[in-house]
Amino acid sequence: MQEEEEEEEEEEEEEEEEEEEEEEEEEEEEEGGRRRGGGGGGGGGGGGGGGGGGGGEEEEEEEEEEEEEEEEEEEEEEEEEEGRRRRRRRRGGRRRKEEEEEKKKKKKKRRRKEKEEEEEEEEKKKKKKKKKKKKKKKKKKKKKKKKKKKKKKKKNIIT
Repeated sequence: MQEEEEEEEEEEEEEEEEEEEEEEEEEEEEEGGRRRGGGGGGGGGGGGGGGGGGGGEEEEEEEEEEEEEEEEEEEEEEEEEEGRRRRRRRRGGRRRKEEEEEKKKKKKKRRRKEKEEEEEEEEKKKKKKKKKKKKKKKKKKKKKKKKKKKKKKKKNIIT
């Protein structure tokens, strides 16, 4: 029982560690994406300034592209998070199911054990009763024999 509980705890800890690692990786990816996007925007701004009047339009286009990229990244993050939530729910459901099965097994085992104990008790009672009956019968037989012997002795005395 303790071993099973320890195993379950270890599994839960491993799952938590995995989730933390996944979250850290995602955060690193997000930071990297921001850095890349930010760097590209800065470079575009410099080019626009050098070009003069035509550079302003390029800046706007680049800004729009950056915004679109950011929106796409946010959507991807949301989808990933949703996937993580689903996985957690599934894992939680699986864990709950396993725990319920464990409880059922333990209950079954307990009932079986109680039943066996009751049967053993009944057997003991029967044996005890049988033994008592046998003893009583033996005593009765002995008494009868003694009585018969006495009667015989009495008969011998008369004749």
